[in-house]
Amino acid sequence: MDAAMRFFSTKGYHETSMQDIAEQCSISKGSLYKLFPSKDQLFLSVMTHYNHLLLQQAKSISADYALSKREKLVKHMSIQFQQMLKQKDFMILFFKHVTGKEKEKIQPQMKQVKSEVLSWQKDVLLEAYGEEIKPYIWDMIVLLQGTFKEYMYIAHETGLTYDTDQLARLFVHHLDGIVEQLERFQPAFQLPTHVIEQYVGSSTTKDFSKQTLEYELQELKEKVDALGNDEILSSFNMLQEELDSTSPRRFLIEALLHYLKRESSLESHITTIQTVVFHYIQ
Repeated sequence: MDAAMRFFSTKGYHETSMQDIAEQCSISKGSLYKLFPSKDQLFLSVMTHYNHLLLQQAKSISADYALSKREKLVKHMSIQFQQMLKQKDFMILFFKHVTGKEKEKIQPQMKQVKSEVLSWQKDVLLEAYGEEIKPYIWDMIVLLQGTFKEYMYIAHETGLTYDTDQLARLFVHHLDGIVEQLERFQPAFQLPTHVIEQYVGSSTTKDFSKQTLEYELQELKEKVDALGNDEILSSFNMLQEELDSTSPRRFLIEALLHYLKRESSLESHITTIQTVVFHYIQ
């Protein structure tokens, strides 16, 4: 994943070839195609992989009861700034160079990733500031997104580096001021939820997740069968049974996915499944 992101970041989407990435990873191009059937699929896997890592970090922060609500918010902002700096070249080249049919192919999953990030930010802000900000939550998230994007472009264009913890603390200080003003003046304008759903496709997230999950499970089954490993096959069958049950157990699904991901040839499919599965079963 790291090698693919480096090539996409430095050479751009169109100029990067599967051969480039295969050589960087010291594997044959045929082996790479067994893992990723197309460059589109590889690109999507890179995006979902790093998004999944971000959300896993966020999950750990939320579960740390030693932290105050404010410290949790600072850490959440800090990890998003870190992710932004790590991926800035990759994301900016995507916005500039992936157009037309290529963009149409991956647009649904791009919306999926965006929806997950916005949902996470919504939960983080509500946890920090309470239900009082709910009428203005999407306006605050738009401010967040705009801030992250501008800092990303500045870093890309100038080479400037940031202390992400200090930047996060500064931004949380500004958020405090915004929330105080909202409570005092209660602006009449607020972004409606249905507009945000239309923008990111949240209303179709579950249907899209189901289609993606079914496709990835079918692909995963073929790879598991080819391995000829009884333990891996048994774990996959347990996963399939749990997903098909009327009350799937999240902890068991997470454990089975974690076990299956230890097999490197299954990693890309497991990463995608981890990204979408809980939208489908929630």
